[in-house]
Amino acid sequence: MIRLGVCALPRGVGWRGIAVVGCVAGIGFTMAIFIAGLAFGDAAMLAAAKLGILLASTVAAVVGLLVGRLALSGAPAPGAAQTLEEAETSTEQ
Repeated sequence: MIRLGVCALPRGVGWRGIAVVGCVAGIGFTMAIFIAGLAFGDAAMLAAAKLGILLASTVAAVVGLLVGRLALSGAPAPGAAQTLEEAETSTEQ
């Protein structure tokens, strides 16, 4: 939508920050555990599903932390203006 000119990124938000939030979004495990409880009647299968969900959430947290450290280490200060032209040039770099 930003490339189409319909909207612009808010001040202080860059493409790097959006990438970090995307990585961290994999942490949402509570609904997955709820659905696994409904899907598996066997205790062993449910335990395996919960273990897989918790491991995947841990991996998402670690990847989000690493991407955040790498991507946001040279990010502009919060409150910096982000116009459509600035957003386009930051994605080309």
